[in-house]
Amino acid sequence: QCFQYRNKCRDKADYLDQMLKLPKNFFEHFSIISNDYPLSPEDIHNAGIRYSGVHIGQNDCDVISARKILNTWDNPEKMILGLSTHNMDELTAAHTCPLHTLSYIACGPYSDTITKYNTAPVLGRERAARLFFKSTLPVVMIGGITLEIINDIRKHLVSFGCKNLELNPDFVTEKIRKDLFFALISGLCNMEIGIRNFQSFLQFSQ
Repeated sequence: QCFQYRNKCRDKADYLDQMLKLPKNFFEHFSIISNDYPLSPEDIHNAGIRYSGVHIGQNDCDVISARKILNTWDNPEKMILGLSTHNMDELTAAHTCPLHTLSYIACGPYSDTITKYNTAPVLGRERAARLFFKSTLPVVMIGGITLEIINDIRKHLVSFGCKNLELNPDFVTEKIRKDLFFALISGLCNMEIGIRNFQSFLQFSQ
């Protein structure tokens, strides 16, 4: 398992400094997905941290540059690279990246969120559904996701896919099972928990 360390620092040096202050016994159980900043082996050097990849936003390092940095590790094919998207134009652009560049797409904010300020406009059910079915990559729904609305999201996707898009019900069900994941908001310390098809990760907000 791995966790995504999310800390909106001033710069990469500050981010690394804060990340290296995490309890050392934490790294006995999890490896790290960084947020905003793709890290090279030289960044972490002998800190005893296992590293699994990076999640970036639209205004962070570009996707190709991020993948090049991840490719400097000994196991580049296993390195995770995720990208936040907020509308159809951004999702379409993400799918023009070379094959195997991105591991997943995050779509949001699905609804109002308390963990981030100055967010993009809320997607809502219909726009989120259109993004999900347009994507050929796994999709993580982000922004305002709670346990209470997850089943509602799934039910709406089934209805939207079958009725609005006239897709085969078996295809819709399988796509949701295989490609739909969530970043959950917890009331405890603004912890966000996400599940993906390749592994589980914990995302902490400081």
